Amino acid sequence: MAVIVSEDLARRFFRRQNPLGATLVFPEGVMTIVGVAKDIAPLRVGGSENPSVWKTGIRDPNRTFGSVRFATQGLATSQNVRAAIREIDPNLVVIARNLQRWIDLVTEQMWNMVTLIVILGAVATVLATTGIYGAVSYSVNQRMRDLGIRVALGAQRSDIVRELLVMGGRPVVRGLVIGSWLSVAMAASLRENLKGSPLRIDSTDPLVYGAALGLLAVAGLGAMIVPARRGANSDPLESLRSE
Repeated sequence: MAVIVSEDLARRFFRRQNPLGATLVFPEGVMTIVGVAKDIAPLRVGGSENPSVWKTGIRDPNRTFGSVRFATQGLATSQNVRAAIREIDPNLVVIARNLQRWIDLVTEQMWNMVTLIVILGAVATVLATTGIYGAVSYSVNQRMRDLGIRVALGAQRSDIVRELLVMGGRPVVRGLVIGSWLSVAMAASLRENLKGSPLRIDSTDPLVYGAALGLLAVAGLGAMIVPARRGANSDPLESLRSE
């Protein structure tokens, strides 16, 4: 099989030697270098900063792809390429598309995926916050008499708020720990499955995980603080009158 390497790779591994005809060992087998291409800025298509290698893909007998480099731009050039191919075989169905259009389509798909992930994350955060609020609020309602008696006996309201936050925060912390481990595993799996696509996922960035954990922690704290303050501000007299 044949591969085309970038100028960066040729400089790193072959220095002053001619890389054409040399071989590289890949998991798929030994491949021969048949060309050297100019370096492409990785930020344009979301690639990594490692030197690039282009391999021959699986051939589809019903579809053939070809690349044409030209100096001018515009629709007229695409029409000329289509007309030149049809002169060779009029029965061919030719779809001409420039590289920028292909990059735009891939970028649009990536942004659609990002938008879907953001929407699902927002819905999950709202559901989690609502669930935490409901659980802590129910627990406070069940303990309202006990809390009122403690306030009547001289307990500090700040201590009651702290106790309720600790009580409600334990399952939240356990959920954050388990969720962080699952998210790391899922990100690693997605990174492995998207190796051949322009989309790159960094599954080892601590800033991303830290920001996500911080956001969920703040949402959980916001859901617990309202029922906790309500429990601490309970009226001792009302609590003593209740059965």
